[in-house]
Amino acid sequence: MDSNLTAGVISISRYFHTIIHLKPIQIFYQLWYRMKPAYKVPEIHGTSISFKSEIYFQNLIPHSSSNHKLSFSFLNLTHSFSERVDWNFSKFGKLWTYHLNYFDFLLQKDSNLEHSISLLTDFYQNYCNLKDGLEPYPTSLRIINLIKFVGVYHLNIPLLDKLIALDTKRLEKNLEYHLLANHLLENAFALIFTSYYLKDERLYQKSKKLLLKELEEQILNDGAHYERSPMYHLIIFRRLLDLILLLNLNPWKGKEIQNTLEDFAGKMQSWLTQMTFSNGCLPHFNDSARNSSLTPLVLNKYFSSLKIRKQNIALYSSGFRKLSSPEMECVVNVGNITPAYQPGHAHADSLSFVMNIRNKPFIVDTGISTYEKNKRRHSERSTAAHNTVTIKGENSSDVWSGFRVGKRANTRIIIASDDHIQAEHDGFKKFNIIHRRSWIKEIGSMRIIDLLRDSKIRGCATLHFHPDISIEKVEKKRILFDGACIELSTDQFKIEDYQFASAFNQLITAKCIKVTFSNKLETLVNWN
Repeated sequence: MDSNLTAGVISISRYFHTIIHLKPIQIFYQLWYRMKPAYKVPEIHGTSISFKSEIYFQNLIPHSSSNHKLSFSFLNLTHSFSERVDWNFSKFGKLWTYHLNYFDFLLQKDSNLEHSISLLTDFYQNYCNLKDGLEPYPTSLRIINLIKFVGVYHLNIPLLDKLIALDTKRLEKNLEYHLLANHLLENAFALIFTSYYLKDERLYQKSKKLLLKELEEQILNDGAHYERSPMYHLIIFRRLLDLILLLNLNPWKGKEIQNTLEDFAGKMQSWLTQMTFSNGCLPHFNDSARNSSLTPLVLNKYFSSLKIRKQNIALYSSGFRKLSSPEMECVVNVGNITPAYQPGHAHADSLSFVMNIRNKPFIVDTGISTYEKNKRRHSERSTAAHNTVTIKGENSSDVWSGFRVGKRANTRIIIASDDHIQAEHDGFKKFNIIHRRSWIKEIGSMRIIDLLRDSKIRGCATLHFHPDISIEKVEKKRILFDGACIELSTDQFKIEDYQFASAFNQLITAKCIKVTFSNKLETLVNWN
């Protein structure tokens, strides 16, 4: 077959398997937003609001320091502007520009009020020329930060009122129904913040309905955010706690939604507790970058300060399970890509896992370092970048174009007990292969068994080690580390370097092992 025709068939198939999962509302708004003017700016001079009453907020958890004079540091990249801030600065990519437009730095611990007002004035003067900063997601976060800023410093400045009015007016007309998921949830948080700021009954009713609907859908029964990214779980959890604090300090509507919000917060805190390792770190799956959100320890303190009732819910609906012993903790991914209609932060990581030994990371997720649509982004989402099995170098789920997924693996849990988890997925069914994996906790060791239905096709199992882990000795079927040992049922393995994403835009060289096998592989991780 002609190669161009083959590529065309593959492309059509990929688009079909991507689009088929979308909700009708997404398709409608994708088309609608393409036809209407993009993020039309309201008439800036004709927009005004009256400051109805004071809003109160407490900066219990100061935001990270990212601004000093005209220098800004986001995602581990710093840029200093010479005379004025270019709010459309794009040299470091779209996500960096987003952060610049969030105005998160207004609430950093060492912020200067006069300097902050100066930046906001400059931003307002350039409002009509904004590009990425007009998009609904950064607009939502900016609205929240502006209102928190006003509430902390008890400000009554017409310019801030006008900025909030402009952002809210535009956001209401551009809610992210074409994306849904965490974007639409952030839109809802922003609108309900504004409704309290303005004491606007119409906006309150609209935002309340949207917020509760999205929380009901997006927070799973075991408390996880349904995109299955620990990083986004932390971000949404913090946003929820901020809203509860706002309602506590501004009892405009009494307890109308307070109990419901606290119930969601209790579930989210439970999942966070269940997933967190004993050393206080959270395992990373899917799009999760280190140091991009508050730590579990800080969020748990914030949660406790609000006197919200704790809950204790076992891990189940999120598709994660944990096996633990006094010296070992292992979190395994036995879930599916969710939500099916918005898999933008999902990876092809079916049946991957991470493991700590003696409170130190041993086998790790390789992490993410970029959101740019490039080879690095594609590699970090691939099956080969995770602690699982690949067949002929193919991905178990068809991750593509930075934030899209075509055909995706279906995972089924077979056994789930305190010492034995077994699951399988069909991501390689085009090879007539079902990959089944078992994690069996034994005394002083973990036995991992991989089974492939078709022994004629060889698989490749990869284990990625933390950069601090050094290999002491390599034998025929054994790899020895300081305080641990891995025994394999085959001698067909090699040790390679890989790039561990320690954070956005930060890569560290570390070691991984790749094991080729037919039909069955047994891997024994021993820490005695």
